[in-house]
Amino acid sequence: MRIMIGLALLLAIAVATVAGVIYVGLIDVAATASEPGPLLWLLETTRERSISRRAEGIRVPDLSRDALVAAGASAFDDMCAVCHGAPGQAPFVAAEDMNPHRRTSTAERRRSWARPSDSGLSSTAFG
Repeated sequence: MRIMIGLALLLAIAVATVAGVIYVGLIDVAATASEPGPLLWLLETTRERSISRRAEGIRVPDLSRDALVAAGASAFDDMCAVCHGAPGQAPFVAAEDMNPHRRTSTAERRRSWARPSDSGLSSTAFG
């Protein structure tokens, strides 16, 4: 019985501590702040697992259909390119300060988007 009371008390103290840290605002969650390692790991892991779980049932569309590619490019241009950049268009200056930082590999791919022509010998950049 003493062990149960001790565990309950320990749990109550832990919950009160977490609530206190949140209430007082000890953790800087500003978009321009860098998180300490463990918090960054927690946030990144949570984000990645959340995306993976919700993306499981999504089928990759048939990208050989020009109309579908054009619709996607148009949607990206309307809703994403301003901040993320696009081929021939640099990302928004403030994007460098966004948290989490955008990934370089993605940014590099974005700048060189190309789709092989039917012959497979040349490319046409989309933007």
